[in-house]
Amino acid sequence: MTDRVTLILVEKVKFFYYCYYSISSTIMDQYDEEEEEVEPLLKYNRLGNDLKRVLKEDPASCLAVHSKFLVIGSHSGSVHIFDHEGNRITDKQFQSHDITVNQLSIDEKGEYIASCSDDGKAVVNGLFSDEHEQVIEFERPVKAVAIDPQYSKRSRQLVTGDDKVLVCDRISVTT
Repeated sequence: MTDRVTLILVEKVKFFYYCYYSISSTIMDQYDEEEEEVEPLLKYNRLGNDLKRVLKEDPASCLAVHSKFLVIGSHSGSVHIFDHEGNRITDKQFQSHDITVNQLSIDEKGEYIASCSDDGKAVVNGLFSDEHEQVIEFERPVKAVAIDPQYSKRSRQLVTGDDKVLVCDRISVTT
């Protein structure tokens, strides 16, 4: 009787191994198939035109992208605006800072651009109007800036940062 029990146990162990390896093999095949799937390549076009020339003369320090245009801050303190093909929008360039632009932020509609710099200024420039433009001067470098997405409609606020975060509007600066 013990031989029969041993034989049954051996058969069950064989069956267990068969099931285990079959399942493992199936899982590995699925994993291999997933791995073999080719991820879609990103489609891109190298920007040229005016952008290439401007970057040779004045290296970029930061970039912000809007659905309508690109904004590039430079090491000389300029803020350049280009279309998505790299053509400069000629009437839209700001010399807002004396030294490197650290960060840029664009409002939702693409009407206002905020920039900050190591020169201690946070600046909001309007693309179509000077009405809500502002310059806020600090006694230390400003490393980060974010403009209110609804800047032209609502509070006209921006947030700046260095070692503190400050909320700024046309009337006051709050820590």
